[in-house]
Amino acid sequence: MGSADMWSSVIPQKWLCDWTPVFVHLPGHQKGCDLPSDYTISAFADHVLSQIQFSRGDTLLLVGHSMGGYLATDIAARFPDETHALVLFHSKISNDSKEKQLDRARAIELSQANTALYISTMLRNTISTGNLSRVKSDLDEMIESALDRISHECIKACHSAMMHREDRTAAISGTGIQRYYFLGSNDNAIPLSSIEE
Repeated sequence: MGSADMWSSVIPQKWLCDWTPVFVHLPGHQKGCDLPSDYTISAFADHVLSQIQFSRGDTLLLVGHSMGGYLATDIAARFPDETHALVLFHSKISNDSKEKQLDRARAIELSQANTALYISTMLRNTISTGNLSRVKSDLDEMIESALDRISHECIKACHSAMMHREDRTAAISGTGIQRYYFLGSNDNAIPLSSIEE
């Protein structure tokens, strides 16, 4: 859940030759990493920009998973000339459907009722059923870590920001930004068909 640590086993070593990777914790996802006062994708993205010490003229290759992809998309839309590529893992540049917004509102309610149960259920539901047994010990570790770091207020802030985010399709499509999507045919959160459109 938004920890920089998740990227250490994902980033290909060959990228490290051409780029200087900067891994960031999303606000509220790590102790000492406070939530923004404004629960918007842009406010979360501002926090990311401050961590990477971005300056005009830098070249960005933005990589994000899930909500991190929405933050990366927001940054790319604001700085298209500086963005070489946008790489999204189980994420998209468009906004939520009405149904997804309702799901996020329910998630906030569930988290308020029982944050620990919400976190463990949500993380288990991100893994396709075919992979659950294979990743069980790593998943258990991830859940334990998230229970120690993530509060209901963080969950509320994230879902609120995602629920009300802008559709960035037009802003990104009109640029020279290269786009790459890492998708799973068994993705529980974003159906493959919705991205293929």
